[in-house]
Amino acid sequence: MLIIVIGLPGTGKTTFSKALAQHINAHHLNTDLIRDAVGMRGQYDEDAKKRIYDLMLLQSIHLIRQRKTVIVDGTFYREKMRNPYRQLAFAARIPLKWIELKASEAVIEKRMAKSRPFSEADFTVYRKVRDLFEPFLDHCLTLSSDTVVQLDDMLTKSTAYIYSSSA
Repeated sequence: MLIIVIGLPGTGKTTFSKALAQHINAHHLNTDLIRDAVGMRGQYDEDAKKRIYDLMLLQSIHLIRQRKTVIVDGTFYREKMRNPYRQLAFAARIPLKWIELKASEAVIEKRMAKSRPFSEADFTVYRKVRDLFEPFLDHCLTLSSDTVVQLDDMLTKSTAYIYSSSA
């Protein structure tokens, strides 16, 4: 199975994705971790973003060939970033589930004021990505991540969604 967690910077994608991966015994891939692993911190031009998403796709393919469940987390703010994962799921004949995380701007601004281990995004980056975010039209589960106490509820809802036979 392929699970894609999308959302704007600061919505808690990585915190949630790590918890979900542990909860369902899946492999977690993340744009910031890949960027760090290949020495591309601070590189966010279009070519660098494409390279990171391409590397993440290659890792996804490798894990799916091993019949692993993969959770991929990134902003996926453009359709051109989403399409290769649709194609991968179709070609591999595996379920593709989308989960979109949202949070209020006040919560995001507060989160981004704190240092985070891998993410370099600040509130200016959030606003830029927000303004460029292309509408997401696929069926997905949308979750609010405004408070940490919601994590258990988010995991329960996500597990029900991912293992449902619909969409």
